[in-house]
Amino acid sequence: MVNLLFIVVGISSVLAFVAGSIIATGITYWFYSSRNKKNTNQEQLQSLQNLLQVERIINYFATSMANKHTADEVLWDVCNNLVSQLGFVDCMLYLWNEDKTKMVQKAGYGPKGSIEEIKNMPFDVLPGQGVVGAVIQSKEIILIKDTSKDSRYRADEMVRLSEICVPIMLHNELIGIIDSEHPQLNYYNETHVTILKTLASMIANKLDSIDKQQILEQQRLSLYLVKQQKADAELSTLRSQMNPHFIFNTLNSINSYVIKNEPKQASIYLTKFAQLMRTILDNSQNKLISLNKELETLELYVFMERLRFSNAFEFNIDMCMEINAEDVEVPPLILQPFIENAIWHGLLHKEGQGKITICLDILEKDWLLVQIEDNGIGREKSAALKSNSIYKTKSYGLAITAKRLSLLAAEDEQHKFVEIQDIVDEQGVAQGTKVVLKIPV
Repeated sequence: MVNLLFIVVGISSVLAFVAGSIIATGITYWFYSSRNKKNTNQEQLQSLQNLLQVERIINYFATSMANKHTADEVLWDVCNNLVSQLGFVDCMLYLWNEDKTKMVQKAGYGPKGSIEEIKNMPFDVLPGQGVVGAVIQSKEIILIKDTSKDSRYRADEMVRLSEICVPIMLHNELIGIIDSEHPQLNYYNETHVTILKTLASMIANKLDSIDKQQILEQQRLSLYLVKQQKADAELSTLRSQMNPHFIFNTLNSINSYVIKNEPKQASIYLTKFAQLMRTILDNSQNKLISLNKELETLELYVFMERLRFSNAFEFNIDMCMEINAEDVEVPPLILQPFIENAIWHGLLHKEGQGKITICLDILEKDWLLVQIEDNGIGREKSAALKSNSIYKTKSYGLAITAKRLSLLAAEDEQHKFVEIQDIVDEQGVAQGTKVVLKIPV
């Protein structure tokens, strides 16, 4: 009986031990499993936070770079904002010099990062020289957790204990380097590597876009200059056509005095003609002259024509107060053909007193609006005189003037520079002609 009791007690002890062991093992498993699960959750949370940080910073720089138009703007923006976004205390950005023999500092933050210092004495690095020089050669990212254990590290004004150096690559070619140092050990991590690597790619693409835009602008400028030279050449040709045409018509007027044997009138006319020729010669050397000079020349011409026609017509100039005739510039002899046309084809065959009025105003801010009205016979009656040689020559002068105005305007500006309108009464009878000019100023 006692033996049986010992056996039962022994079995109970064994069962208790086994049960205890199982429970202990279960508790131990649960403890370690819970801890590992907790560690896994923490790692996943940290990884998510890192991804969010990378995305936030990259989005920030993408937005910031969007409105930058020069390489300097891009590089300085990166250096200054890396500090606020990543907490770096030092940052330097390098690009190749002109012959690609060394990297030259273009922007920075920290002890060597002021604009004045870089302008006066930029920091430069040769291939193989220090950490930056090593990246020049390898074109690979270098992350140094402890600079005291890396022979490539070069101390300058102070020793820093960690460094990260990232190449800026474009089409598999090195174009620049981002370099940052920090006084703490193990400061830089893989998140920094990811951010700087992405940022380097963004910088490369932005600089490439700026270069292409500058090349495009240069091509546009070159094309514009070629077209401008062509336009100037055409304008010179047109001016050379206009001046002889004007002189020819003026000499006809002098000839009429000679034929009529009026030496006094011929003398006055010749004196005014000499003044007019001097003015024309002076003005014809310039692409543009002041509106004041143009009006003086016009008044000289009208004086001569009124003298020829025994003051048979009036001539008036009305100019709005906003116009400063000295500041506004127009092509020389741009108004004279229209006045001459009004005299010879509108007033020459009119019975009674003639009248010509010029009204000048500002149309928008870059255009001079000129309206020339006469009370002549009108275009319909004038057309009946088409066989007149003077009329034919005058038509040529108007065509030249219209061409001159179109050449002065920008390519993208669509304007009708010359409009000729009939002035009629209520019965539709011609009462004169109105010319509307739009002159770019």
